[in-house]
Amino acid sequence: AAALRAESGATHALAVLVSLEEGADAGGRVAIGVVDPAGAAEREARLVGNRDWVRLGAAELGLDVLRRRLLGLPVGETVDFERR
Repeated sequence: AAALRAESGATHALAVLVSLEEGADAGGRVAIGVVDPAGAAEREARLVGNRDWVRLGAAELGLDVLRRRLLGLPVGETVDFERR
């Protein structure tokens, strides 16, 4: 996210990386980073379900982390579709 922000010149940058696990419904790991003028925040999660569900969940979680960061809220709270 820091490299994206620096390269683009944007005030904020969001990066979402997904690592799908083997198997049709195995789930996957998600790493999220957000950078703004105040610094950086990162978040990791494990999502369960099929590949499409994990991809959609990763996008939703990434946007939620950005929303929380913009509002000054903690980014590490567990969401209902996440396993820790």
